[in-house]
Amino acid sequence: MFSLDFTLNDFVTPVAICQAETDLRNILDVFAQTNASVLAIPLKNNTWGIISSQKLLAFFAKSWQKNPVAISGYPKKFSDAENESFTFATTAFNSLIEPTVVYLSSTKLGDFFAAQNKDFFSAKKDTYLIADRAGNIQGKLGFYR
Repeated sequence: MFSLDFTLNDFVTPVAICQAETDLRNILDVFAQTNASVLAIPLKNNTWGIISSQKLLAFFAKSWQKNPVAISGYPKKFSDAENESFTFATTAFNSLIEPTVVYLSSTKLGDFFAAQNKDFFSAKKDTYLIADRAGNIQGKLGFYR
């Protein structure tokens, strides 16, 4: 008989964490240095979000087609036209951050599956972050090591 005595901690894979106020250039650097597919980003009220490298690259491709400019960190001062463009880019970028669910690392695998309201292995793959009891992110749930 198969046993589900495993906990989510048994399936944690590393995830890079980026601060919410990090600029676009630094986020790209983190993706490049870690070869990650997603970054965890803390949001308001002790919630977390993720941003995927795929969505970020699509965002830059669309932005580049409209206005080919060098990708750099946040400039300190803007002209009125630059400020309007930057505000749009920042708003559009923030829309790429998807909210995610955080589970305790001690959650039993069977309890995790029971909490899912859909077939876990079908269609869209959600990214779940895993935290210890103190609320520190340990990584993301990864069944493919």
